Amino acid sequence: RELAADLAGRGAPLVVRTGHPELVITALAAEAGARDIFASRDVSPFARARDRAVGESLAAAGRQLHLKRGLLVVEPEEVHADDGRPVTVFTPFARRWAAVPRRALLPVPAAIPSPAGGAPAGKPLPVPPAPTADPALLPVPGEAAARERLARWVASAALPAYAEGRNRLDAEGTSRLAADLKLGTLSPLEVLV
Repeated sequence: RELAADLAGRGAPLVVRTGHPELVITALAAEAGARDIFASRDVSPFARARDRAVGESLAAAGRQLHLKRGLLVVEPEEVHADDGRPVTVFTPFARRWAAVPRRALLPVPAAIPSPAGGAPAGKPLPVPPAPTADPALLPVPGEAAARERLARWVASAALPAYAEGRNRLDAEGTSRLAADLKLGTLSPLEVLV
């Protein structure tokens, strides 16, 4: 709901569809009149297979899928030993990871154009089930709330003590940003900078 409101405020409604990604994305691209489809690349085996199927389906329909960086600070193929093989020991990996040039952190667009004929229709947002936890303990959803959590953590005493505090789940030593990073409400690159 937060994402839908944020997108609507920028001029692009959230379109919710369900089904096989290769069929849903190809149909949505056709309805929107999109020739090129851009998405963040994911390197998990499931995502690679899904994206391959979506790309093949789009290509068969005369469209093209463009997978771009975005989910990770550094792409896996950018961290390798001098001979090109993966680095399997943490300290050399960490050094090489830190040495990879970072992409620029792009600003949030003020407006997102919708297709000329209007946005394709989608399903209504589902009504979420009642939480099984105390609602007061649940994090506030959305990108703005994620940025607020990051700012609070950076300003807190927990950050300088993070090397030790991250292992103390009983204390306020962790960032508590895992869900934001997983769900994309916060970019790992944004956390790094």
